[in-house]
Amino acid sequence: MARKLWINATESFGLHKSLENPPWHYFVSLGFGHVVPNDDFMDGALTLGEYELVDPSLSRTPLPMPVAEVDTVSGKDGVTIEAGDLAARKISFDEKAEVGTHQVTASTKEEFFALWEEDGQVCTANKPLSEVKDKNVLTSVKYQAFAKTFLKHKEWTEPKELGHALELIPLTDLSDVHVGDWVTFSVKFMGKPFSCTQETMEFLLASSNTFGGEAGGELEGFFLSAYIVNGRARIKMPTAGQWLINVFSRQDVTPDNELKELSDSCNRVYFGSSVTFNVKA
Repeated sequence: MARKLWINATESFGLHKSLENPPWHYFVSLGFGHVVPNDDFMDGALTLGEYELVDPSLSRTPLPMPVAEVDTVSGKDGVTIEAGDLAARKISFDEKAEVGTHQVTASTKEEFFALWEEDGQVCTANKPLSEVKDKNVLTSVKYQAFAKTFLKHKEWTEPKELGHALELIPLTDLSDVHVGDWVTFSVKFMGKPFSCTQETMEFLLASSNTFGGEAGGELEGFFLSAYIVNGRARIKMPTAGQWLINVFSRQDVTPDNELKELSDSCNRVYFGSSVTFNVKA
């Protein structure tokens, strides 16, 4: 899955006389594709399973799901206009809201993909292994994406784990990151520290349209990366603006590993996890 899922969040200070006070509200939306803050509509490429606001005590409030349909209008001289839903939602806090870090989280439903050979032809379908096991299966995979962003109400508290299969947990106050600061993340796979190996070499990746590369629309596609060692990775932030952090994992399903319950559905699993935050000058 080359395209990514993330969540954009902006603070509104519009009604405040002073930036000393917390914002009246946050504005959040879904991002999908390659280029932050917005690249494309999901439009069936992925099916959202959950979209929630999670408070510091882990109480969950479902957010209205986006409408999947995209309406296309043909413009003049080859111009195409599309109308779709980025799941833009306004989240407000008052004095009754729990103090601390609230999490906006989204996850996709399980997506299965099978590739098999039949009558000399290679065939593909979005089906689990159990539905094509009578064929000459070449590969069968599952993909699932997770995304988070963080909303501070009055003060930053360390966000709690949400139980995602592949999860990023910031160990740095993301509400007050400046250029030159180190940002550290805990990375967990199935609840355990996730680390790079000689076979897989997992990285934490950081990209921003303020830094260039793929996220800036340039062909070179460069980004920052850091090894994940003993379940942790850190990045030194070089520019102010919005940053997207990604971790990806490719795991084979075996009869004796954490994914063994998927043995009837696929033989390989791909997970993606993202966090977005803003860096100050």
